[in-house]
Amino acid sequence: MSKIRTRIYKTDGIILKQIPFLEKDRIITIYSQEYGKLRLIAKGIRSPKSKFGGSLETLNSVSLSIIKRNSIDLITESYTNVTYLNIRNNLKLLSKSMYWIELIDSLTVENEPVKNMFPLTEFTLNLINENNCNDLCLRYLELKLIIISGYSPEFFECTYCRNKLEPTDHFFSFNDGGIFCGKCKINSNTTLLKISLNCMKIIRLLYREKDINNIQKINLEKNILLEIENFLLSYLKYILEKDIKSYKFIKTISEI
Repeated sequence: MSKIRTRIYKTDGIILKQIPFLEKDRIITIYSQEYGKLRLIAKGIRSPKSKFGGSLETLNSVSLSIIKRNSIDLITESYTNVTYLNIRNNLKLLSKSMYWIELIDSLTVENEPVKNMFPLTEFTLNLINENNCNDLCLRYLELKLIIISGYSPEFFECTYCRNKLEPTDHFFSFNDGGIFCGKCKINSNTTLLKISLNCMKIIRLLYREKDINNIQKINLEKNILLEIENFLLSYLKYILEKDIKSYKFIKTISEI
C-alpha cells in the first residue's frame, strides 16, 4: 500500500522518463521508494533559466519536494543524488539501463509501490554503472524482477500433475506460468515453449541464488545463454502484452 501523501511531501526516486508538456514544462515519471510510480509536472523545466537544471534527466537518482494537487502533483525542488556518469558515456551500459527502466515502467502502475522494486532498481543501475552486469547477470536480475512483480514461474514441479520434474527437456506454458512434464504436455491448451535440460538447470540456479557475485563467476556456452535470454524475454513480453522497445537498442549496440 502506498504511503499517504500530505499536501507537501518529499521522496527519493529514479527518473524513468520525461515528456514535453505545453511550452516550457515536462511530465516526469519516477519510481519512488515510498509511493511507487509517480507522474509529476516540472514547471518551466524547458526554459534556459530553469531552477531544475539537469537534475531531472532520465536515469538520475533524485530527492524531490512535491506539492499535492487535484490533477498532477507539482515538483517544487529537486536534488540530484546520483547521475550514473559511466552509463551516460557508454552506449552498451546505456542500452542496458534504458531496457531496465522500461521494464520498471511497464511492470508498475501509479501509486502502488512494489516491495523491493526500488532497491532492486538502484542495485541494478549501480551494477551497470560499474560495468559489472554481464548478460547472465542481467538475466538474473530480470528473473528477480519478474518474481517481485508477482509473476514467479514454477520451475520445480509439473504445473499440471504436481509431480517432481524428471531430468529431461521441459515444456513451459506462459499461460499457466510453469512447466509441463513430458506426460502432461498434451493437457495444455496453449502453445508450449520447449526448454532444454541444461538451460533449465541454469534458470533454476538463477531462481535460487541470492548472491549475484556467484552468478558473475559462471561461464556459459553461448547457445545456453541465448536460450535463457529468449525464454525470459518471451515471458516478459507475454506478461506485458507488448514488445519491449529498448531491447532492440541492446541488440543493435551489441553488434557494433
